[in-house]
Amino acid sequence: MAYIADLKLKSAGLRSFFVEGAFANEREDRADILKLAVQRCAPDVSMDEVVHVGDAVSDVQAAKRSGARSTAVATGAYERRRLEAEKPDFIFDDLSDTHRFLKAVGLD
Repeated sequence: MAYIADLKLKSAGLRSFFVEGAFANEREDRADILKLAVQRCAPDVSMDEVVHVGDAVSDVQAAKRSGARSTAVATGAYERRRLEAEKPDFIFDDLSDTHRFLKAVGLD
């Protein structure tokens, strides 16, 4: 696991949930990073079953290019309307309503 990613996950208390993944030092294109992560973590899962969550325009674009469903969350540097312009499959102001998020992406 990439050092910075490991630090971020640890600081958020999420490290134990991630046994494997893929990181920016392994591929240049974010869509390729996403595909690599799915190959490693869930090789039997089709990309159209994957829900990629991110707060950047590049996250929405990567999801679309990889074949995953895109979920934009307007908690980062991009305003909601800028993220909406990329036409994500789902968009949220934040993820505080976990039930609403899970229901929207079909995981409820």
